[in-house]
Amino acid sequence: MPRFQLPIINNQLIADIFIINTKEISLKNQPVKALLDTGATQSCIVCNLARELNLQIIGKTEINTAAGITEANKYKLRIGMPFLMENNLRVEAPPEVEVTEIPEQPTFSVILGMDIIRQGILIISGKTYIFGL
Repeated sequence: MPRFQLPIINNQLIADIFIINTKEISLKNQPVKALLDTGATQSCIVCNLARELNLQIIGKTEINTAAGITEANKYKLRIGMPFLMENNLRVEAPPEVEVTEIPEQPTFSVILGMDIIRQGILIISGKTYIFGL
């Protein structure tokens, strides 16, 4: 099973991932920071990264934030996760997902919500976590 194990930093499950723009079939070569968030129903992307990748808006949706309900853009993309298998790095990308645009965040550019987490296994133990597909 492809998996990665990383430390929990400041009570956050952060991982480096890759973004695959399905409209242009392009991969963001530099990894971006993602927060694995079991409290998020769906995955999200910060607005600056969505613009940088030239993602095409596929619709709008209402989201609940700490500041209240707001309208946000939706996009389709694939998220590539770097897994280590027998000392070789392999990028696995679950099927295309819809992501919602959120404001800039200081520690991550993407939220991996339950729409992606439920496709794998997440184990949190002590000061580390393991995620596998």
